[in-house]
Amino acid sequence: MRGQEPLRREKEVTRHALPAPGAAPQVLAVPDIARLPRAQRQAMQAAGCEILECYRVLQKGGLNIVGEVLRG
Repeated sequence: MRGQEPLRREKEVTRHALPAPGAAPQVLAVPDIARLPRAQRQAMQAAGCEILECYRVLQKGGLNIVGEVLRG
């Protein structure tokens, strides 16, 4: 979003150890979207629109996300 405050703040990334072999996988709970604050839902919608725009521009240029990541 050009000229606007970013929707996300940079946070320190916490590294977690990998589960032991044979350990039960962790299950992530799916949040109830209706219970999220309106501002968070709007931010998620704006982020989704921005992602779709990025994909549109990449496709128009004959590019893809993997190639762009590898290119740096």
